[in-house]
Amino acid sequence: MIRIVVADDHKILVDGLCSFLEKEDNIQIVGKALNGEEVLKILEQTPVDLAILDIEMPELNGIETTKEIKARFPETKVLILSMYKKKDFILSLFRLGVNGYILKNKGKEDLVAGINSIYNGRPFYPLDVMQIIAENPFTRKDPPKLSERELEVLRLVAKAHTSKEIGIKLFISKVTVESHIRNIKDKLDVKRGGELIRYALKNGISD
Repeated sequence: MIRIVVADDHKILVDGLCSFLEKEDNIQIVGKALNGEEVLKILEQTPVDLAILDIEMPELNGIETTKEIKARFPETKVLILSMYKKKDFILSLFRLGVNGYILKNKGKEDLVAGINSIYNGRPFYPLDVMQIIAENPFTRKDPPKLSERELEVLRLVAKAHTSKEIGIKLFISKVTVESHIRNIKDKLDVKRGGELIRYALKNGISD
């Protein structure tokens, strides 16, 4: 029996995923979560074989949650279910050690196939995801709105670094990093960390 946690910030999506996964004879839903913090609490209380994570979640997003899972619960595999189609973003998650990546426009058959593949020790990257990874690099240019320091911070955000890690890399405090992130959000008129990542990848701010 494959023990699974499903996490997404939209409850209707979580309930829908769990509804059809529960019909599979070899799958047991042991937890539902609306953010990364809830995922980690579930993992602290019960063994989990696979965590299905969205990227954009409050508290801890999918990237931060993946880092915590890999550090604290190495036996738990991670399958990302996301709408992001950017090569650099997918590769950054691959480097974090995610075991599979499925786009949200796929059917339930692909999700079940991914779950079984990962449980049996095989990474799951469907053909459409592999085609994205194989794409030629796109032309990169930095938007003039942001200062050089803000661009440095945004590049590291796009590579899934935490505020603490960014501070260490740039030799500044975590508080200063968070201040830069707030300023970047204000300048770009975005509210969530996932939107920053999307902006960075769309504009090639990731190298």
